[in-house]
Amino acid sequence: MLGYHQYLFRTLPILFPPKSFHFWRDFLCEAAWETEWVFDAIVALGSMHRAALLLSQPGGTNRDRGLDTKIIAIQTYIRALEGISGDLTLPKNPAPLAVGVLVLMAYIECFSGNIPAAIRHTQVIQYYSHSMQPDDKHPIGHFIAPIESSIRDLELICRIVRPYPSPLEPSSLSNAEKSTINLPSSFFESVADSSLILQQLLEFTSADLDLKHLVWCVFEAHYKTVSKEKILAFLQALNDWKENNSTAFHMMKTEDSVSDPSDFSYQALGKLPFPPACYDQVPRESCLALALYAFYKARLLWALCLLGDRDGKIELDAYFYVYQFLRYTRTALMPPSQTASDATLPSENLRIGFSPLLYLAGRCCPMPSWLRWIIQELENVGQEGLFRNKPFATTLDVLLLLEEHTIRASKPSTDGQRFLPPSARTIALFIPDIDGRSFEAYYARPQGSPKDNEMRFILSRVARWSDAAKGPGPIIQDYEIYQQLFSKAWLSEQPLVQKWIDWSCNVEFDLNQVIQDHITGNRALLEVGLE
Repeated sequence: MLGYHQYLFRTLPILFPPKSFHFWRDFLCEAAWETEWVFDAIVALGSMHRAALLLSQPGGTNRDRGLDTKIIAIQTYIRALEGISGDLTLPKNPAPLAVGVLVLMAYIECFSGNIPAAIRHTQVIQYYSHSMQPDDKHPIGHFIAPIESSIRDLELICRIVRPYPSPLEPSSLSNAEKSTINLPSSFFESVADSSLILQQLLEFTSADLDLKHLVWCVFEAHYKTVSKEKILAFLQALNDWKENNSTAFHMMKTEDSVSDPSDFSYQALGKLPFPPACYDQVPRESCLALALYAFYKARLLWALCLLGDRDGKIELDAYFYVYQFLRYTRTALMPPSQTASDATLPSENLRIGFSPLLYLAGRCCPMPSWLRWIIQELENVGQEGLFRNKPFATTLDVLLLLEEHTIRASKPSTDGQRFLPPSARTIALFIPDIDGRSFEAYYARPQGSPKDNEMRFILSRVARWSDAAKGPGPIIQDYEIYQQLFSKAWLSEQPLVQKWIDWSCNVEFDLNQVIQDHITGNRALLEVGLE
């Protein structure tokens, strides 16, 4: 029963917004007392959550208890898989109950850090969500919103972990009218605390495919496919949202930490203390939501300055918000003098964590010292669900070497303390192998004038490495002599991407396949060694 109570009192409020508790708590927990595989799924999720917490704590005793708890969670999870397999193989459309349990199973694999199994579950969930049928007691409309919200969260996790090929695009369409933006209606509701702020911010990028690409894709903004007017509309929506939730921001004691960069300059930038100072008054539990807000502002301003920034003011504004983001991150990750029992730990950041935000913000730094500190901070974050800090850090480490080489080789010589302008930067794309043990990162540099309407990128380097190998670092292959155009078409032809595309073909639930993915992902974790 420990796993059941863990789910009810700790897991539930971390993974799901209160407005959907009627499904994830009331409906599922009631069904659990009638259907054994539902009960097993709830217990397995709570137990896996508890195991993740124990394994993230120092001390051999915590590690031993965590491993024991994880074994129990896996045994219960396998029983739940066998039970739901019998239900999904019946000649009928799946009920919301089965789809909801599949969501719980995806989060079980997220807590376990199992990339292939979590992505497989997410694909299966999306497939079955389109054909759900109501049961005799409950209208299906009562369950659609909670399930769709979780699908969006899981899709975002998959997008960050496996950025190409794009895994899923539920309810996201590119607009024919480039100045028109799609935002979820829930984004405009006033909320009262940081957990609800975080939920709204996560939903902010869920409805508009262009916005999703600008924020979460490492290279899309560099191709200038989204209009200036649309990016400005997204930024205005963020400003309006902040104003609408001014009471909640005041309750989070944000001090002047979310002020606008009205008088910011390169001189002021150079005088900022670094590493960034922590915020004294901002509660730790509010830092992830506030960091995500600053991250959005920085990424959108970065995309805007790529379209043209004659006086460099937009680029400076982006650095202002990157610095705010880094301060929130440092505030959240500083070892507390006394951790509150209800404080969320990094190992519980499944839907979004500091490591993917640091990884993406690392491309928007003004100078090498900032990126070097981000790489160091990534090493200290630890694993957050599927977000594995070490591959992120390795990708940025190679990027830093390439950018520093570009600075030294540039003519006329530039200030060695600053990177080149955003439009002249190298882009980097990191993709894990299906086994979760091997990784590839592609680096491409811009070709031609930044003023060109259509940007072209030439493949510069490809880095390959494995967590299982104890070598000195990644093997880096130089592609400069080949003048290979870096594009989506070229990426789609790469063996690793083709491997993922072939792997993704089957979208229906297959018990043997799901168990094989579970074994593959966990074998990788055992070989690497649990953090």
